[in-house]
Amino acid sequence: MTIRTVYLFLVFSATVFAQVVDSTQSHLGNATPSPLPVLIPLHRYVDCGPIEGGSKKTPVSITIEEAMQLYVFFHRDSLPKDCGIQFLTVTISIFNKHGVLTDKIVKQAFTFPREAGEESDRSKIHYYAERIAPYGFINEQKIERVKILHDSIPEWSLMKVELTPTDEYTKFAERLRYEMEWWYRIKGSVYEGEFFLGIPKVLYDSRGDDPIVYGNATAMMRLYLLHSETGERYPVNVGFGTFGVSTPIDVSKNGGGIAISLLFDIVQAVRLSYNMDIPNKLNAGIEITPFFPLERKSRILVNARIGYSP
Repeated sequence: MTIRTVYLFLVFSATVFAQVVDSTQSHLGNATPSPLPVLIPLHRYVDCGPIEGGSKKTPVSITIEEAMQLYVFFHRDSLPKDCGIQFLTVTISIFNKHGVLTDKIVKQAFTFPREAGEESDRSKIHYYAERIAPYGFINEQKIERVKILHDSIPEWSLMKVELTPTDEYTKFAERLRYEMEWWYRIKGSVYEGEFFLGIPKVLYDSRGDDPIVYGNATAMMRLYLLHSETGERYPVNVGFGTFGVSTPIDVSKNGGGIAISLLFDIVQAVRLSYNMDIPNKLNAGIEITPFFPLERKSRILVNARIGYSP
């Protein structure tokens, strides 16, 4: 190989390398880097609907069909153009009517300011998706909204929808309003039954001339009428079962029998009047009882009673 050949090869290599460097620098210089995320207060661009929820003490009552149409909406046009991506966690907590947590669903989402055009917007979605979850499926609809429920939940459940920025995102952020929550109650049947054991005290016997020594136990299935919006029991309810027995299942000739009960539940009246968190397992009040003892004449009783549902 001559010196001239070597010289020409070196000149050619240097020319090609310089073009590659120029091209790379030009590409990097023209690229528009995605802005660093800036945490935006949630109330500026988030809501839950189409029916807005209430607070824990005053949840909004909706049907299960309405619950299945609920979404958390991200109003992207309300986000500042330079705020960058917003990482969000949607937590749906389901409680039974007694306040016990029965299910929790956690969903992750992200959103960002809307781009000028639809194609540019879609490109930005894929840009973020490739960096956040390159091996996962990114649902483009979750950039705009997140569906709350996909499956039915029990009647009269309480549902809390909570939205927070993702924990990793808020570690070093300034103190802002970091969460929003909406409460819903799922409507159901307006009738409800429950079994109660009780201790009655006879105050009046319509057949005082034919006295009976009553036992101190009663066991009844009680039927409640519920408020159609709140699901709360009305204070007046009816029951059917044993009365005046020594044990709940002992119907003897001595004093026990079968009774129908119309009870004014003072505990429930207080619970409703003062919005007190008293368990539904407890009742106490005054009842009127048509009573049918074995081998004795039937009678009307007025009783004070306290009961508990096991």
